[in-house]
Amino acid sequence: MSYDWLSDLGIEVGFDMIAIVDPSDIDANTDFSRVIVLGMVTPDESAEFTFKVNIAGKERWSKWIYEVLENRARKLAWKLREKGIRAEPLEFTDSWEKIDLKRAAVAGGLGALGENNLVLNREWGPRLRFIAVFADIDMEVDTPLDIELCNMCTVCIRECPTGALDRASFDRSKCIAEFDPDENMMIMQEEMVNRITRFTKEQCSLCITSCPLGGFNRMKPLPGF
Repeated sequence: MSYDWLSDLGIEVGFDMIAIVDPSDIDANTDFSRVIVLGMVTPDESAEFTFKVNIAGKERWSKWIYEVLENRARKLAWKLREKGIRAEPLEFTDSWEKIDLKRAAVAGGLGALGENNLVLNREWGPRLRFIAVFADIDMEVDTPLDIELCNMCTVCIRECPTGALDRASFDRSKCIAEFDPDENMMIMQEEMVNRITRFTKEQCSLCITSCPLGGFNRMKPLPGF
């Protein structure tokens, strides 16, 4: 198997970039020999749409971007298994126990960490989402970038409505995009987060949308869409 073949496969199943990382370099909790880090461009705020509803006493929660990433990672892992390669896709329900995706993306050269505590890509800035597939493949690993992409403009810090960002630090307890909010944060979310429908909210993404890095502003809608 060649790197080009794997890269083409990643694009075929719907990803925009890949990197190969040694799990021991990022302290990943796995016995596979390699981590395939997969990136998907998310150029607008729709990636932050989050659905939550109670049906017949059962709470249902969904964020479409996570489900798309997981499904595409499963498809890539399945195609690797067809080639006789042991492979396992990451699932977000246990991702924190297995891997730090931001650290993996940086280690693989897909970007560099910015003041907004997000991975900044040379072309897309922070407008990316990552997932991984663990695999036993004999392939050289990618290397981190040797440049800084964040120019320390601090726009993201100034735009953060709750002060969750500071120079080189991030206070998750103040972030209104928090998935497991306490009572005070729930009140703040209700007041500050944009509601798309009765059951769908747009999680705050000002740390992403305020970043000037990348070619996002040059993109135009497709004709007829």
